[in-house]
Amino acid sequence: MKKAILIISALLLPALFYAQNTPDLKADSAAVIATALDYGDGFYSGDAARMEKAIHPDLNKVCPMVMPQTGKTFLIYSSYSSLIELSRAKLGLTEEANRKISVRVLKINENLACARLTSASFNDYLEMVKIDGQWKIVNVLWTFGPDSPNRNVPAGFKGEEDKPLVEQAVRDFIEGLYTSDVPRVEKVLHPEYKRATPIIMQQTGKTMINRDAASGILEAARAKAGELDRGKWNISINVLDLMDGLAFAELTVPTGTSYCQLAKIDGQWKIINILRKTAKQTK
Repeated sequence: MKKAILIISALLLPALFYAQNTPDLKADSAAVIATALDYGDGFYSGDAARMEKAIHPDLNKVCPMVMPQTGKTFLIYSSYSSLIELSRAKLGLTEEANRKISVRVLKINENLACARLTSASFNDYLEMVKIDGQWKIVNVLWTFGPDSPNRNVPAGFKGEEDKPLVEQAVRDFIEGLYTSDVPRVEKVLHPEYKRATPIIMQQTGKTMINRDAASGILEAARAKAGELDRGKWNISINVLDLMDGLAFAELTVPTGTSYCQLAKIDGQWKIINILRKTAKQTK
């Protein structure tokens, strides 16, 4: 795309994930950007083939929306098939000069990647997995862009000033799991939360996406399944980006790394999506 602005910039599952090596960071960054553009520009250009190439069949794409009659926030979803067919129907068709697409790579961790895509009508946080040499989008948290009549940035969103609050939400999540503090976890976990963990099957060499939901996390906490002595926590939290009431954060613990997508909902940061990379197995 000629006019696109390109800016390059754990707990409950056993460690079944074997990371694929990605030694060429520059090449991976370019490939991640290309995948993001196949997704974003594919929709704007009505190119269903590009959209299909970019997204994983197990995609979870979520947008927080406010119900005007109640002022409360709910989530809307887009599926793999709907994105492809909406693209094929050219419902997002927009002149190239008016798309205003920009992509920034936020993080590449071997075969996991996080990226930010902004455009005229949609702003998206993307989580990708590299499968058989091809980057695929598995999680998306998005909101409406600056040219959309539906744009609605939460009134309480303060940009960089929200970083400590985002970090605290992620800390409440992991420390709540480690201490079996169910209310602490429940406070920051959206009821429709989903976590994706790529697992390479030893029998076939193929990658599957394992998912779990809020109910499983909360019941495991009640069962004290994730309790851990404080001396073994070794928690690291890095807020990668904030945008329009959304946030991207990296959580690293001894058992692996989780890339958390959060939204500020009714004044409280909530974790909605996670892409998880478990620590490598040792022999």
